[in-house]
Amino acid sequence: MNTETIPDLRNYLICTLKISNSNINTQFITLSTEDKGDYDQLLIEYEGYEKDQIPAYFLIPKGEGPFPAVLIHHQHNSEWHLGKSEV
Repeated sequence: MNTETIPDLRNYLICTLKISNSNINTQFITLSTEDKGDYDQLLIEYEGYEKDQIPAYFLIPKGEGPFPAVLIHHQHNSEWHLGKSEV
């Protein structure tokens, strides 16, 4: 793979991972908010595929964007109690 620009990389990932390029609005509730200086850390909860409630951290940078984004997927080896705390 030889990508020269971010749009090229984005398109490469979309094609390789066979994901939709459409925006999807995921509904969530905010359980708590913490001011971390340059960003706010929200503890949120959203509904999973099997209707289970999934807690997650959502970090929102302060100031003018655009800002880069990082999505972290973690393994759990069916040890559901580990969750995001192992990342």
